[in-house]
Amino acid sequence: MPLNTTKRHVLRKWGLIFGCWTFLAFLFSGPPFIRAITQNQTATAWTSVFAELVFSYLWLTLTPLALWLSRSFRIEGEKRFRRLAIHSVASVGFLLVHILLFTLVCLPLGWYSEITPFWNRYLLLLLAFTPANIMFYWGVVVVDHAVNYYQNFRERELRASQLEAQLAQTQLQVLKMQLHPHFIFNTLNSISALIHESPDEADEMVSRLGDLLRMTLETAGLHEVRFQEELEFLKHYLDIEQTRFQDRLQVEMAIEPETLDGLVPSLILQPLVENSVRYGISSRPEGGCIKIKAWRESSMLRLEVEDNGPGLNNDTPLKEGLGLTNTRARVKTLYGDGHGLTLRNANGGGLVVNLTIPFRTVSVS
Repeated sequence: MPLNTTKRHVLRKWGLIFGCWTFLAFLFSGPPFIRAITQNQTATAWTSVFAELVFSYLWLTLTPLALWLSRSFRIEGEKRFRRLAIHSVASVGFLLVHILLFTLVCLPLGWYSEITPFWNRYLLLLLAFTPANIMFYWGVVVVDHAVNYYQNFRERELRASQLEAQLAQTQLQVLKMQLHPHFIFNTLNSISALIHESPDEADEMVSRLGDLLRMTLETAGLHEVRFQEELEFLKHYLDIEQTRFQDRLQVEMAIEPETLDGLVPSLILQPLVENSVRYGISSRPEGGCIKIKAWRESSMLRLEVEDNGPGLNNDTPLKEGLGLTNTRARVKTLYGDGHGLTLRNANGGGLVVNLTIPFRTVSVS
């Protein structure tokens, strides 16, 4: 913590303590002050206020020692009964010292001058103020313990939230790193299928794969990127797939311009498109069409990937591959349970994968 911040914190703390003792002085002097005013004894009224302020500020001078004892002998754990005994003895000690100081202050001010000698006055004040002084000492101890427990609770909450955030970041990184080898493995399979049949096309795919890997390295430490950057990555991927499928793969895009500045999880569209290529295009000799849409709906960004393949089979439960499962997990980790991935059959046949996330842009400071 910076020195200036620490100094402000200490000043604020002792300002609050000073205010509390002042408040108690006015609280206890209130009834005698009002009583004296109603009896037209103005001097007596203000003397009672001044006496309570002196009484409280003497306690203010003893408060640092009381706080030190409170923090040195916490009433907790196995030794709490021993420490209770220490505080009980300390409360008596504070009583004796405080009343002694107050009695000494009374001498020059002429308070209680009718009671003589000095030690008789001291004993009388001791008896009169024992309940208040014992209460004040234990009040300091209890308040200090309460503040300490609250601070520890807040620190534990902060540490827990930090650990939770670190865990979420780690989970996101693991999920993202799972996609990289998955994507590379599938792309290399595509290249291997062409390397003997069409070496030139295979060579072109290797070159485009290199471009894709460079782009993934540039965003390796980012969990979110601008949607425009995600589309550029996707276009490189589609170039590879179109080299493989030629005219069998048709792609249509309907992207609203205002969505381009929105933030999306990096490498979020590629697994969805790959799923459509795998199940909606490669299994059909005639190929098919993939439609990619993006639009803003109120505070949400909607992304949709549709193919004209066989769609979902109602008789057979859907088995999601790594790409869809991973995407679903990343969206949940980043945005919570209220956002995610849905799959449904398209009206004209095929599968529609819809992704809904909050629409956010990069803040410019």
